[in-house]
Amino acid sequence: MSESIVKLKIALQAPEMKTVDLHQFTKDLLQEVKELEVNSASLISVAETPMGSEHSSFGGFLLGALKTQVKPANLRSILLYLRDKLADRPIEMEVELKGRRLILNPDTQTDFNEAIEKTQKFIEES
Repeated sequence: MSESIVKLKIALQAPEMKTVDLHQFTKDLLQEVKELEVNSASLISVAETPMGSEHSSFGGFLLGALKTQVKPANLRSILLYLRDKLADRPIEMEVELKGRRLILNPDTQTDFNEAIEKTQKFIEES
């Protein structure tokens, strides 16, 4: 039996950043995430957005959003990296495993630490 894969989506909340700067920041973050132990990582295209969603886009991609697929055993290290990289920047995080979803909105390192623990529990229960 193949090992389950966790789908992780991250949406940065950065109203203070110009559109082009947020897009570049997200592209840079994506390149760094690709160097970690992930199965895949990419920007989220507008075509993947549910109809009626009100998300800003840039160049056909959701502004400030990326997705990755990772083995459950590697998820914690990815989240710790994101916590350290994003510092106190508010984000929306969606974790999906075996059809179950967990949505978290950490906006401080303390919140992010709690989100990591909730995610670990979610993975263990799935």
